[in-house]
Parts: sequence; structure tokens; C-alpha cells
Amino acid sequence: MSHDTAVSTKPRHGGTVTLVPDRPLDSAPSTETDPDEGAAGSLASIGDIAMAGATSGYAHLASSGPPTVGRLTTFARSAAQALARPPMWPRRFGHWHRVPRSARRGVPHGVRVTAVRLRPEEFVSLAAEGGHGVPAAEVVYAVRGRTHVIDTLAPSEGAGGALRAVRALATDRARVLAGGQGRQLVNTGTETAVVVRVSAV
Repeated sequence: MSHDTAVSTKPRHGGTVTLVPDRPLDSAPSTETDPDEGAAGSLASIGDIAMAGATSGYAHLASSGPPTVGRLTTFARSAAQALARPPMWPRRFGHWHRVPRSARRGVPHGVRVTAVRLRPEEFVSLAAEGGHGVPAAEVVYAVRGRTHVIDTLAPSEGAGGALRAVRALATDRARVLAGGQGRQLVNTGTETAVVVRVSAV
């Protein structure tokens, strides 16, 4: 491509005029920006980075799975502490009862907290409670007394009622229960036993 060249002329009143060559037509001003400046600009324009951790405003779309065993154990421990005094125990023996509201503070929807009071040698079923189906996870926690979880084979397993396992439930200790229909909780001590049961339904 051709370019204009500088020429010198003598003006009417003397002196010399220098003409600067024009910029080539194919030469455009630089559009490059500083790398750091460009990075900052792009970061500020990306919402999922610049606003990470901020409330989205779409909490109803958040996915929430069942509570973990650790959380169920925490709920059971809190309920057991609230049931430490006899006036808070279930009034009837041998039946699961929903614990008072003060014993289930902070427990979310979908978690059921019940308790049972057993006389010596009395037992109660640990099968799924009526209308709630098989729980996704379940924890039992001894408040007081000596109890054991008796696990037997279900009729569908060929030897229905046969003993499978006997597990002690120590005071102030949680035990996780897996799926099963043939479990019984038995008071094997000489005093009244109180046990908390927390189920993710």
C-alpha cells in the first residue's frame, strides 16, 4: 500500500514546512488492555463467581437429602438430656410416644422423635411405626436403664423368629438401626428404662 512522503516547501514568508507521513490505512489503534485489568473486569461480570456464597433467592429449589446419622444422633442426645427428669418420661409403659416439644427443639420436618418407658423384662417392637413406612435412617439412644436390641429373622427369610443378634444399648450411647422388621427393645435391667428413638421418615 502506498504512503504519502514528507515534502519540504518554502512558504511565502520564508521558512520550511515539514509534512508528517499519514498513518497507513491498515494500521488501527491498539485495542489491547492490561491483563490484570481485563481479568478484574471479567470477574466482576460473572455472577456465579462474584456472588458465590450469597443468598440466591431460590431456596425452595434447593435439594435437601435425608438427615445424616450424625445429625440424628445429635437430635437423640438433645432429647435424652431433656428427658433426664422423671416428669418428662412417657406416662404409659411399653408404647412409643412423641416426646414433648421442649425435647425436640431444632428438629426439622421429616424427623420423628419418640420415647418409650419400659418396666424390667418388658419389651417393645422396633418395627416401623404405623403410617410412617420404613425409615430412611434410625437411631436409638438410652436415657436410663439397661436395655438390649433383640434382632430376629423375618418370616420371609425362612426361619422366622429365629434369633439373629443381641446388642446391648449402653446409657448415653446411640445405636444405629438398619432396615429390618424383627427387632425388639427389651429392658434387661432391674429398674425402669427410658429410650429415645429418632427416625428420618
